[in-house]
Amino acid sequence: PLRNPSAPNPLKNLLQSRFLIGDYYIWLYEDKHGIPTSWEMYTISEIRTSNEDHDHGHAADDNDDNDYSNAVIVVIEMSTKFSENEDFSTHHRMT
Repeated sequence: PLRNPSAPNPLKNLLQSRFLIGDYYIWLYEDKHGIPTSWEMYTISEIRTSNEDHDHGHAADDNDDNDYSNAVIVVIEMSTKFSENEDFSTHHRMT
C-alpha cells in the first residue's frame, strides 16, 4: 500500500532529530610528520522525502516493486581546503 505523502513521516522526524541542518564534521589529514595537508568538512545541508524532490525523483518502471515516493533523503555536502587560512570549497553532494 502506498503511503499518503501528506501524512507525517516518522522516519523523517527521527532523522531530523539526529541530523540537524548545519551539523558538520571536519576530518584533518596530516603527513607523516603531523603537518596538516588538507581539511575535509562534511555538512548536513538538507533532509527531505523523495516526494519533495521534483528534480531527482525515482521513476518506477514495470520491474520495480519498491515505492520510493516517501524515501527519506539526507544530503551531505563535502568540502575541502588545503591551508588553514583558505575557505572550504564544496565539491560533492551525497545522498
